[in-house]
Amino acid sequence: MFEAHLEGARLAGAHLEGAGLLGTHFEGKALAGDELACLRAWMPHPPQVLSAADLRGVFLNTHTYLDGLHAGNDQYGYIALADVHWSDVNLTVIDWTKLKRLGDATLAGQLTFEEEEGVQFGERSLPIPTQ
Repeated sequence: MFEAHLEGARLAGAHLEGAGLLGTHFEGKALAGDELACLRAWMPHPPQVLSAADLRGVFLNTHTYLDGLHAGNDQYGYIALADVHWSDVNLTVIDWTKLKRLGDATLAGQLTFEEEEGVQFGERSLPIPTQ
C-alpha cells in the first residue's frame, strides 16, 4: 500500500508481516461531508471524527515497510502501539520526533478502576470502561 488511509482502523492483533505501509495515514481525522455521505451507506450514524489507528499487538517483520507513516497529531490523536511484535522491522525509517505520545495513554484514560472498600493497593478489580 502507498499512502493508504487507515484512520480509525482497529488492527489490533493483525498480521502485517511483509506489508508495505509506505506513507500510510494512521492518525485520526475529521470526516468531510462527502466522506460522511459515503459512510452512511454502510452505517446510519458514522462518527464525524475518526480516532487514530489501534495497532496494539500487531505482528511485523523485516519485510514490513513503515517508511513515512503518519502516526498522529495533537488534534486527532496518536496510534496505539502497546504489545506490538516488532520482530526485525526497520524502525529507523520512522520520524519518532513527530510522535509526542502514544494513543495507548488515551485508551488507558478511558478506563477507571472500580473503587472497593478495604482493598489494598495492587488488589483492585480489573478496569471497567467508563460510559
